[in-house]
Amino acid sequence: MMTIFYCSILKAINGYKAMLKKNIGATACAAKVRQLGIKRMSLKNANEIELYRIGLKILNELEKHKIDVKREQSANFYYGEEEFLQHLKKLLTEHIIDGDRIVNTAHKSSSALVTAIQLISMAKDKLSDETAQKIYNCSRIITKFGNLEQKQMFNNIIKRNQPRHMSFFFRQLQSFVSYLDEMESKA
Repeated sequence: MMTIFYCSILKAINGYKAMLKKNIGATACAAKVRQLGIKRMSLKNANEIELYRIGLKILNELEKHKIDVKREQSANFYYGEEEFLQHLKKLLTEHIIDGDRIVNTAHKSSSALVTAIQLISMAKDKLSDETAQKIYNCSRIITKFGNLEQKQMFNNIIKRNQPRHMSFFFRQLQSFVSYLDEMESKA
């Protein structure tokens, strides 16, 4: 089954090949295609993780080329390369390798938020250290991959439920805030 990511990255890779064909000679193009492992048969047999890694190689290649062009103060930047670079960068940053598959980070965060809401809504007598660990894991995913709205929603849910389960949620809120501060200091 082909995923949306698989189709999108394959289209991007083929777009890059077309860009190469338009902008560099046939010999250089063939060498670059071989170097990046983007020959038709290689792509046909590649899974989405392999395509993701190829996408990263292409991104690295484009960024290197962009730096070289700026250093030489040349206008020799492939036609449409900047737009393609931004498109590929966005596509790859919106996805991560999670085990043996590619996951959309927004979907991963949304799923963690739903799970956290379900866990937080449990009756007080069902809250355990295992539940706390699950909520903590959800908070890390939301902090790392969530957008501002998801982070605020999670924070508000914990604050709103804190009076019901004071000590339990106070620890969770402290962990979430601490991890959020840690992530912001790295950025």
